[in-house]
Amino acid sequence: LHDEEFVRRFRREARAAAALSHPNIVSIYDVGQEGAQQYIVMEYVQGCNLKDYLRLRGPLPVEEAVYLGREIARALVHAHDHGIVHRDIKPHNILVTAEGRVKVTDFGIACAISGGTLTATGNIFGSVHYFSPEQARGGISGIPSDLYSLGVVLYEMVTGQVPFQAENPVGVALKHLTENPRPPRELNPMVSPGLEAVIMKALSKEEDKRYQGAGEILQDLEGLGSRPVTPVEGNQSALPVVNPPFGEDDAPTQEAVIKGNGKREFDSAGKGAKGGRRWLKAGIILLLLLGMAFGGYRAWQSIFVQPLVEVPQLLGKPLAEAEELLAERNLKYRVLRSEYNEEPADTVIGQYPEAGTQRKEGNTVELVLSLGPERSVVPDIRGLSLHAAQLELEKNNLELGKVERVNDEIVPIDLVVRQEPAANTKLEPGASVNIFLSDGPLIKEVTMPSFRGQELEEALATIAELNLVQGEIKEDYSNLYAAGKIIDQSPAPYELIEEGSTVDLVVSIGPSQEEGNGEEGTELE
Repeated sequence: LHDEEFVRRFRREARAAAALSHPNIVSIYDVGQEGAQQYIVMEYVQGCNLKDYLRLRGPLPVEEAVYLGREIARALVHAHDHGIVHRDIKPHNILVTAEGRVKVTDFGIACAISGGTLTATGNIFGSVHYFSPEQARGGISGIPSDLYSLGVVLYEMVTGQVPFQAENPVGVALKHLTENPRPPRELNPMVSPGLEAVIMKALSKEEDKRYQGAGEILQDLEGLGSRPVTPVEGNQSALPVVNPPFGEDDAPTQEAVIKGNGKREFDSAGKGAKGGRRWLKAGIILLLLLGMAFGGYRAWQSIFVQPLVEVPQLLGKPLAEAEELLAERNLKYRVLRSEYNEEPADTVIGQYPEAGTQRKEGNTVELVLSLGPERSVVPDIRGLSLHAAQLELEKNNLELGKVERVNDEIVPIDLVVRQEPAANTKLEPGASVNIFLSDGPLIKEVTMPSFRGQELEEALATIAELNLVQGEIKEDYSNLYAAGKIIDQSPAPYELIEEGSTVDLVVSIGPSQEEGNGEEGTELE
């Protein structure tokens, strides 16, 4: 390599990245030079990069995308904590292992290359789909830039496309600077509002409105459900990559060829090559490896790539029928969630992918099922007034039904004694609830007996038997009734009175000692 500044930057950044040790980062073992060749020795990873994984799987289920996003975020947390900013986060630099783990690669290489110009590095030119706005305008790219790029990757994982597309890189860069991305839920209704909020925050144009650290986005992603990634079948070696023309499927940062001694030689496109015989041998080896790779890819494709089938229309169909239609096409299904809807219970009201989409056999279709019309829960309105009870029913989309009055020994008058149906019963919205208002305790009426001429003790016993209350007892002279006899009472005899009423009595103490007293006794008013 003749660009001494690039070589120094490459070696410095690669050595810094070699200090990173994390399960989600491809390890760098050594950086060196042999003759004119600069090389870097990296961990060998079996699997494929995320771009190929997305080509194979299509848009990912939300839980799987969240899982992958968390793995990438963990790698960035570790790198940023060690002062390393990747600057080229994209699916091509994210490897999915055969066990379903995620490893981010090209730390250090990306840092070194990012110091070059667009024309000097075909990969920066192609990575514009994942650029942050500050990268697009040639500014300083730091931690928020990595998190913006992670937002683009998350967006692509759940929608199957990048947020901004144009006919040329300048057009894409301008969109990063001036346009807002279409919300992911408009492209994939299965994306949860929580995940959409995470993605849109990461894609904020202004750095201070984005996540300020990878730990922040990791915390939000951990708050969302996730499931492990589907392992990739078959072995895919690290092969030389030929950069395609500009487009969404741009190539990853140039990878190395693994030689028999386990080291990788960094291919500098032949700059400064010396010794024709040496390069002739290298060319022959390269052609053989390319041939083996192509043949292996064709064999892998014939074994593992499944035929495409068309996703059927499932909306409005009962789950049992939808299951049969999917089984006929060798497709699986998963119920993403169930929600209230006017459709009958267990009817499909949402599906992803939509009908007519081509998917590989064995892929999973996500469904949203109806719980049926939303039910209103009857509130507990006992002890409320009629007006308060009616307001409470209206809050729950229910109506006041019949109102009856009943006697109750405990509940005060005009308050609700009971309700039909009972509290917590689920009803159709608009259903009626009947209530019963208290009229207070049940009051019985009795006919007041005549106590005149009776002994006081006999009268008091009768008062108690009739659930009446003994009142005032007075004494007075009487020429008609002997001493100890009742000579008057209140209420008057044969009057209709309520149970619990008070009865006052006047008891004779015999005739008056005064002569000429013609009184027959004292009357109670």
